[in-house]
Amino acid sequence: MRTGLLSTQTLEGIHLLAARSARQRFHKGELLFSEGEPGSGLHLIVRGRVRLFKTSLGGREQILAMKEPGEAVAELPVIDGGAYAVSAMAVEDTEVAFISRNDFQKICIEHPEVGLRMLAMVGARLRRMMGIIEELSFSTIRERLASVLLNLAEIEGKKT
Repeated sequence: MRTGLLSTQTLEGIHLLAARSARQRFHKGELLFSEGEPGSGLHLIVRGRVRLFKTSLGGREQILAMKEPGEAVAELPVIDGGAYAVSAMAVEDTEVAFISRNDFQKICIEHPEVGLRMLAMVGARLRRMMGIIEELSFSTIRERLASVLLNLAEIEGKKT
């Protein structure tokens, strides 16, 4: 498993994270966590896919991201100690390596490069969100639809 978090880590750092993680399994449609719950730790997807989403008071769902094996979920609560900002649901049977906030902080103190990599990941996500805000603020509906279709084609499409 190679995540953005692990991709620049030494083998020792990867073993430290693995040693402090617990494997958890989720069935298709099962929630890993819900928006507003206290953030208890970091989830690294080992197998399966996870949908990150927000739900309006009226029950409408906005999908924010689909996470694949090797990706991390819920980095922000690990850093700031806050609640989960989104909900996460297994799209298919999924297995994650869970690292508690406490254990992750200890690893960061002992190995600062892990914390720096986490900050880089959160920074990249912030930049993507700023791009989304810009697109929503300054693009027409037609331009936004074209952008979504192009992104879906790039991610999910097949060359024919």
